Amino acid sequence: TKRTKHGALLDSELLAEVYIELIGGKQAALILDSATAPAQGENVRQIEIIISQRPAPLPPRVTEAERAAHAGMVGTLGEKALWLKVAVG
Repeated sequence: TKRTKHGALLDSELLAEVYIELIGGKQAALILDSATAPAQGENVRQIEIIISQRPAPLPPRVTEAERAAHAGMVGTLGEKALWLKVAVG
């Protein structure tokens, strides 16, 4: 299909689908061409993804100056800004 402009929500959904394909969530390889896709009833390898907790959390990569600049920018968005509802550690 030929798409025109779309919003961030659709962008995120499309990217999520691509990410799942790339990590092998739905199929072992990213196959966009229907001619090379497995035929219905053909054996498809299943992949189990195990998500585990990181043993030690990664240190913050945001500097205090960046954190302050972000807080300043968010302050200009008004009190209905979604950023104000997100707790940033």
